[in-house]
Amino acid sequence: MENEILIDLMVQLAGLEAERHRCLAAMDRDARAADLLEGLQAEYASDADTAAGRLQAARLEQRRVDKDLAELERVLERKRGLLARSRDPRETSALQREIAGLETRQDTLLAEACRLLEQVEEQDRAARDVDAEALEQERRAVARQAEIAEEHARLASALPEIEAEILRLKAMVPPAVGRHLQRLWDRQMLASVYENDGSCSACGSRLTPQKALSVQHGRELVKCPACARFVVHKPWH
Repeated sequence: MENEILIDLMVQLAGLEAERHRCLAAMDRDARAADLLEGLQAEYASDADTAAGRLQAARLEQRRVDKDLAELERVLERKRGLLARSRDPRETSALQREIAGLETRQDTLLAEACRLLEQVEEQDRAARDVDAEALEQERRAVARQAEIAEEHARLASALPEIEAEILRLKAMVPPAVGRHLQRLWDRQMLASVYENDGSCSACGSRLTPQKALSVQHGRELVKCPACARFVVHKPWH
């Protein structure tokens, strides 16, 4: 095969490899973005569950205090009735002390009920805010996941055509070149890359000035001395 034709094939191959690499990188990036969105949704849902749990706990505590207050009021009413009917000074004195203790307890429970009422209102606002955030995050995530799925489908449909063209070009190059290409591909490496300002664009290693000029003018097929990739000039057209 003439050197000029071989280099032209390798230039085309470098472009296809770069395109395949971009597709795979974009698909990987989209997959990670989808995983991130899924993780965020789970975290927002967990926050909403936590807020709902706190609200439920506050309401249960509020109901317990309300129940204690109602029971205490019934006891107080009974004790006050007994006091009104009492004619024994010692019984009257005992009832008065008991009622005073119950009234102190009542004041404490009333204060606790007021505190719990404020807590329930605060937890209710927090739960509604977290629910709204979770719903908004879900809305954004669903829209973004649809975009990611569409982009993934587009890239996935483009890859077979790129792969087929790469294999077609590989079949056209000399066997020794094809074997080296396959060795690098088996290692998940780009096998043919563009020269960039006298360097290998894949690993950044400098070519000798003579080799760089040979690449730039399409005079010979050069391997990078560091990573062994084929280094070719960028398309001239």
